[in-house]
Formats: sequence, structure tokens, C-alpha cells
Amino acid sequence: MKKILMLVALVLGVSAMAEDATNTANTGVTTTIKKEAKKVEEKMSDVKEDVKKEAKKAGEKLENAKNKVEEKMSNAKKDVKADTKKAEAKAADVKEDVKKDTEKAGEKIENAKNKVEEKMSDAKKDVKADAKKVEAKAADVKADTKKDAEKVEVKADETKDKAGEKIEAAKDSTKKTANTVKKNVKKTAKKVKKAVKKVEAKVEEKAEAVADKVEAKN
Repeated sequence: MKKILMLVALVLGVSAMAEDATNTANTGVTTTIKKEAKKVEEKMSDVKEDVKKEAKKAGEKLENAKNKVEEKMSNAKKDVKADTKKAEAKAADVKEDVKKDTEKAGEKIENAKNKVEEKMSDAKKDVKADAKKVEAKAADVKADTKKDAEKVEVKADETKDKAGEKIEAAKDSTKKTANTVKKNVKKTAKKVKKAVKKVEAKVEEKAEAVADKVEAKN
């Protein structure tokens, strides 16, 4: 392609030179230019032929490459098909294994379920037996509680009677103590009155003595 462009440029240049030669009316130059133009045309013909050959070679290479690609694609499709068959066979085996494992798991679940039901039945029996024991124990406790309550009531009555006796005795003792305190208070009051009278007498004596001394000084 570059060669063609160069030749075109050369032709254009030669044509320009031809025009210049015409303008100058130089016949010799014009003849020379025409010869050169002819050579250029011959060269262009050779170049076109070369380009044609190269294009043909390129087409052959492209066709070969296309054939190789198609061959590889065909081989790849065959490989994919073979791998798909292998995968399907493997999936079938896995499916069969899963089915067997599921059946085994189902049997295990059924066995476990039976064992659980058996244990639940035994547990219910144990709970029922324990409930009866608890009821019997509760009845015994109730009877013992009733007996203890009766004993407590008897004890409470005895305590109440004793408390009443103690209260009466305390009342009598308190009454006696109050009478004694009253007597002591009366005695103390008399003593206080006497003491007050004595103090008053002494105060009057001292006051009179002080008054006498004051009068004597005056």
C-alpha cells in the first residue's frame, strides 16, 4: 500500500513537471518527462502485480488460519461432548450413591424414632410411678402436719394459760410496787418541805444579821 502511495505521488510529481514543461514550451524536457511517465506506469504495473500476488498469499494464509480454527473448534466440541458424557456418568453414580445414603439415613431415623418412643414410654412409666410416690409422701406429710398442728394448738393453749397467770401475777406485783412508790414519794415530800423551811429560816437569819451589820455601820 505504501508503494502504491509513493508511486501515485511520483506520478503526480511527474505530471506537475510535465505541466511546467508545457508552460515553458521546452519540447526536449516534455519528451523526457513522457519517457519518465511511461517508466512510472510500467513500474506501477509491476507494483500492482506484486500487490496482487501478496494479496493472494494473504488470502491463502487467511484460509489456512480459518481451516485451523475450524479444526480446533471441531476438536474442542468433541472434547466437550466427551467431558459431558463423563460428567453425566459421574452424576448418575453420585445420584445412586445419594439414593443409597438416603435410604440408610431413613432406616437410621426410623430406628432412632423407635428408640425415642421407647424411651418416652419408659419415662412416662417412671414419671407415673414417681407421681404415685410423691402423692403417698404428700399424704404422709399432710398427716404429720395435722398431728403437729394439733400438738401446737395444745401447746398454745397451755402457753396461753401460763401467760394469763404470769400477767395476773405481774399486775399484782405492779400494784404493790406503785403503792410502795406512792408512800416513798409522800415521805420524800415531807422531808423536802422540812428542808425548805430550814433553808428559809437560815436565809432569814443571815439576812437579819446582814441588816444589823449595815445599821451598825451607819
